[in-house]
Amino acid sequence: MGATRPGISCVVPVWNGEAYLQAALDSIFAQTLPPIEIIVVDDGSSDGSVAVAERNGARVQLIRCEHRGAAAARNHGMAAATGEWIAFLDADDLWIDSKLSRQIAALQAAPDAGCCFTMIDCFVEPGTDAVVPDVLSGDRVGRIASTFLGRRAAIDRIGPMDEGMRIRAEIDWFARFDDAGFGSVVVPDRLARRRLHGRNISRLRASEAVDAAFELIARRRGQRHSAG
Repeated sequence: MGATRPGISCVVPVWNGEAYLQAALDSIFAQTLPPIEIIVVDDGSSDGSVAVAERNGARVQLIRCEHRGAAAARNHGMAAATGEWIAFLDADDLWIDSKLSRQIAALQAAPDAGCCFTMIDCFVEPGTDAVVPDVLSGDRVGRIASTFLGRRAAIDRIGPMDEGMRIRAEIDWFARFDDAGFGSVVVPDRLARRRLHGRNISRLRASEAVDAAFELIARRRGQRHSAG
């Protein structure tokens, strides 16, 4: 990772997200506390995602890699980031304009916390025919990548996400924060908007793969607690 400097680095992983990426970037550009850098990591897209990122010129740093999944893309972004704080925004999600400023204030008021989350507002993309599971509707505390803002010092202690986990790697990573003794704080307002569409709804609903991922996370947590 590069030398740390004051400010927030935003990491935006994208894989075939041409339809949504510009809206995500615009929600970062609109932040009342602007980040020092926006790093778009293209995870081997076959659509026009790269062209969308490039249209933003010097406002965006583009990293291109082969398709290895969201965890690998986020790790690439973290490795390139230079800010003392790191935030993620998935290419199909959005931020409310006060998101970063509210989270920085919350973390400054809780110096022992390693990261901060916010509430989320889920919305269905117009024209989506898939049935949205009840668990994804409404608003709730969002321990998801798009609400995360973390201290670089804590992230350096935790290390990268597990790229062998094709799904839920971020949940495993958040659990490692908890088990390392880094508390988290929550801003109790809907500062992130999660876009629900055909591709991510099918990925988010219950399945054998999801169950297996959560079983692995629970097993790892048990091993860490036993070792501690």
